[in-house]
Amino acid sequence: MTRKNYDYTSKRRQQRRREALKKAAQAHGFESWSKFETAVINQNIEMDIKMNAVSMIERYDFDVIVNMMDDDIREKVHAELAPTSDEKFLERYIELHKEKFNETFAIN
Repeated sequence: MTRKNYDYTSKRRQQRRREALKKAAQAHGFESWSKFETAVINQNIEMDIKMNAVSMIERYDFDVIVNMMDDDIREKVHAELAPTSDEKFLERYIELHKEKFNETFAIN
């Protein structure tokens, strides 16, 4: 009787991949990769805006972000929300920027 060798490498690789995907989802506030994936597939725009605002604030000084903003939109957000947190201000700015220019606000 011949014994077949089973490839455990593939199984371990898949397990590590699932663990990495779960960590990525949890970093964005989701308990599992499938819930994160569903939000992306359903085009959950609010989630996308929040992640962009948070990641921008973590990556850049807020004064740098403000200097890249359209003056009219920035003043409009200030009139609507002041006083507010930087995150809320940026979330609203991103929404209005998308409406005015039909593109996502980004810092390049």
